[in-house]
Amino acid sequence: MLWSFQEAVERQTLQIGASACGATAVVDVLKALGVDVAPEEADRCVQTRPRRNESPLPDYLLSRSEAGVCLFPLRLSSGCQSATDG
Repeated sequence: MLWSFQEAVERQTLQIGASACGATAVVDVLKALGVDVAPEEADRCVQTRPRRNESPLPDYLLSRSEAGVCLFPLRLSSGCQSATDG
């Protein structure tokens, strides 16, 4: 581990948005590596897909299946690269 439990409690990034756990993880991984990236920039670069909370049930369920980051490892890797300019 790069951080102790106490350091993780102090340094962690709280969930930056609905369905944005991948972008939140990118922020924390980069932070652990000494690279600061704004949460909004990580979210934009990872291309998080939000769920549609106010839509009718069938559309909401569809949005849940598409929410987050599709092709997870590839999107996270390319999101890190884009957020840090390489």
